[in-house]
Amino acid sequence: MISSSHAYKIFLVDDDDEYLEVLNQHLNKTINQQGGYFNEFKLQTFPSADECIAKLSLNPDFIILDFYLPGLNGLEALLEIKKVNPEINVIILSGNDDPEMMEKAFKSGAYDYIVKGDHAIPYIKKDINNLLKKAELVRSNVELSNKIKKQKKMFVIFILIIFVVVMLAKIQI
Repeated sequence: MISSSHAYKIFLVDDDDEYLEVLNQHLNKTINQQGGYFNEFKLQTFPSADECIAKLSLNPDFIILDFYLPGLNGLEALLEIKKVNPEINVIILSGNDDPEMMEKAFKSGAYDYIVKGDHAIPYIKKDINNLLKKAELVRSNVELSNKIKKQKKMFVIFILIIFVVVMLAKIQI
């Protein structure tokens, strides 16, 4: 179950205002209609990779990034994003299904490469859902690891207390 203390942040980056609005509306609609992994979300849109990169200090969990952008293209932006934070998952969107471009994107660290079209939004939703499941597993593992560390410390303290009590009892005998 997703921790309510973390609101997931998704950056949407596309210079096509209409496509960006459609994507934003579809994701917001999904977020508002579904429970589960779509509960705690903040979507932020950017018309360029440069603006997105300037806001990486906001620590987005995921970035949906158009490939063809003014200034830095999607591949260049992906490399910059990964330099700042290699843990950010980036989904590349493109109107071009060029296998060479896809290979470069994956080798540069893209989580997925989705070709724009009728099926793009369902694929994006599926990717986000999978990324959220992955993020929740990581969070759960970290919480469990912290609990185990705390229990180990408590166990060591307990053993030390028993040792001290036994030693004090031997001294008094």
